[in-house]
Amino acid sequence: MRQMKSRSRPDEIMQHIKIILAGNEKLAWQLGVYLSPRYSGMKLKEIGEIFGMRESAICEATRRIRARIERDSVLRQQVETIREGLKT
Repeated sequence: MRQMKSRSRPDEIMQHIKIILAGNEKLAWQLGVYLSPRYSGMKLKEIGEIFGMRESAICEATRRIRARIERDSVLRQQVETIREGLKT
């Protein structure tokens, strides 16, 4: 039987992001907002409370960073590295 990894907390997600993006706090924060809904399993309202944002702002920030990831191949590779680390 396949075991499922427990969900990561947003602070754990941020720690992993900061390792990959050493020194780029703004981008780390944006990626934390982007990746937390998927990898934490938390609701947008809960994530918004952690990041000090409303649910609608989380959605808008996610849309913007997703578009940036699509345009920027280096960022796309960094995000893939982060995702792989969160899966293990």
